[in-house]
Amino acid sequence: MLLDELWDLVEQEKKNAKTVAIQSLECIESVSGEDLGNVFIHYEHFLSSYPKNLAFLISNLPSGLLQTSLSSILSDELGNGNLKNNHRNLLKDFTKNFIGENYQAFFEKASSPSSLGVSLSTFLENETRTRTTSFGVGMIGMGGECVCELYLGQFYQQFTRNLAFIDKKPVVDMKFWEIHLNKEEAEHEDIVVRGVNDYLSNNPQYISEVAQGFLCNAMVWKDFWMKIPNLLTI
Repeated sequence: MLLDELWDLVEQEKKNAKTVAIQSLECIESVSGEDLGNVFIHYEHFLSSYPKNLAFLISNLPSGLLQTSLSSILSDELGNGNLKNNHRNLLKDFTKNFIGENYQAFFEKASSPSSLGVSLSTFLENETRTRTTSFGVGMIGMGGECVCELYLGQFYQQFTRNLAFIDKKPVVDMKFWEIHLNKEEAEHEDIVVRGVNDYLSNNPQYISEVAQGFLCNAMVWKDFWMKIPNLLTI
C-alpha cells in the first residue's frame, strides 16, 4: 500500500461514517432527557481509555514529529494542566444537566464490563497494548482524530433539536462541544496527518499496519453509534 492509498482509504471511511451517523442518530432528536443523558454516559465510558491509550502509544513511538504532535493532543485532552478542562470532566458536567441527582446511578449501571461503552473501550485498550506500535498509530493516533468528528457532528445536530436539551440550553455549559466541533478539532486532525506522513515517509513498510489499525478503530466507532438506539426506551 502507498501513502496516497492510505489517505484515500481514510476519506472513504469518513464518507461511510457520515452515512452510519445519519442513519443511527436520527432518533436522538425525540428521546427523553434521561435517555439523552444515558447516551452521554455510555459515550463517556467509551472515551475513558483514550488518554491512557494515547499516552501508551506516545511512549512507544520514536522521537519525531508524530510523537510531538500526539503529545500536544494528549495535553489538550487532559485539560492542559487544568483539571476542570479535562475533556471527560467537561462531558460529565454537561451530562449531569440531563440526569441530575440520578447521574451516579446511571453511571454505575453503564459501568458493567458488558455495557456498550465499557466493552468497546476495553477492546481498544487491549488492542493498544497487544498490537504493534504502527497498528496503534492507525487505531489510536489516526482513529481518534480522523473519524470521531463526523459522528459527533451528527450527534450534536440531533441532540440540539431535542426538547430536553432546548429546555436546559440556557444553563448548560457547552465547552465540551465547542472544543470538539470547532477549529481546534480540525487543527488536531491536521497535525495528526502531518505527523503520520512524517512517520510513514521514514517507515513506508508500516503503511499497511497503520491502515489496519485505522480500519479497526473505524469499525469500533461504527459499532458504538449503530448500537446507540438499543440504549433508548422509546
